[in-house]
Amino acid sequence: MQKVYTKITTPGHGYLSVSIKEIKRLDLVGRISSFSYIDLTRIYLEEDLDLQHFIEAKLDFGEKVKINHSYRDCGTLLPGGNYNPSYIDSPLMVGSTVIANDKEFEIIRLDSKIVVRQKDNVYKEFTVPKSNPYAYIQPKE
Repeated sequence: MQKVYTKITTPGHGYLSVSIKEIKRLDLVGRISSFSYIDLTRIYLEEDLDLQHFIEAKLDFGEKVKINHSYRDCGTLLPGGNYNPSYIDSPLMVGSTVIANDKEFEIIRLDSKIVVRQKDNVYKEFTVPKSNPYAYIQPKE
């Protein structure tokens, strides 16, 4: 069965939406540039280079690529933050230490939303959107 992927085109650029699981399976984690975006479950491959790496990898596995097109007339690009392979190596989970504004926080809740608390301070908490976590927090390396 041939998998179908969605290419999202915005007024400025285009991105292919691919699951993190698929990127790992194709061994592309280290080949994707920071021009692509990532959220908790998907990577949005920028169309100029990263999309080509993906297509080449699929062909190397003997798999075809079918792409549906979607247009978003929006000022903001896509959910997620700029891609970084360490985000895949250190997935966000309850108990994870993350960095925000040069301070360490701990994820205390990860269900319908992400709640982080500043380490050693029970009063400083904030909520991070699941659709765009890496714009606000980064895993501690």
